[in-house]
Amino acid sequence: MDKRFIYFPACLLVILGCMLVDEGPVTAADCKFLRSRAQKETSLLKKRDLLKQAVTECPQDPVLNYSYGKTLERLRKYEEAIPYYKIATQYESTRAEAFFGMGDIYVILSKPQQAAVAFEKGLATDPTNERAKKSLEELRKKYNIKASAVATAPPPKAPPPESTTVQQAAPAPTVSGPDLEFQTPFKE
Repeated sequence: MDKRFIYFPACLLVILGCMLVDEGPVTAADCKFLRSRAQKETSLLKKRDLLKQAVTECPQDPVLNYSYGKTLERLRKYEEAIPYYKIATQYESTRAEAFFGMGDIYVILSKPQQAAVAFEKGLATDPTNERAKKSLEELRKKYNIKASAVATAPPPKAPPPESTTVQQAAPAPTVSGPDLEFQTPFKE
């Protein structure tokens, strides 16, 4: 019998076996690689695409969710960014910058009570952030929000990212912050 007839079915079985192997769950090392890859990307649109894939593969990674939320915020996709900031704070409650990002967005969306709650929570973990202190003080003064009302407000629930609706809001003229100061207004 010819050896080719024996090797061909064996090779075919090996190839089919490799195709059927389950890759298994994404590991922490894979998430770390995805974080590193997204962090190195300089194009904001490419970074958004990388992070969108990354949060799909690592949905419980607070760094990826925060980064994706921040990227969406920078692209003025405010309503889309909030759930990712919320997920980041759910899995890492000490991530003050995610609370500050939510606060900035709520200011833009004219939701001062929610903005104050977000800033208050962020300042609870990072009390040295002067920009957040100033933003919270301005909110309290402008909208007459009391500190006790902020402390007792229930935390907003995080809807899953798939259920968000995009509503483009015009930025408020008095908004300030590191990510917002350098945005260029788009003319429609």
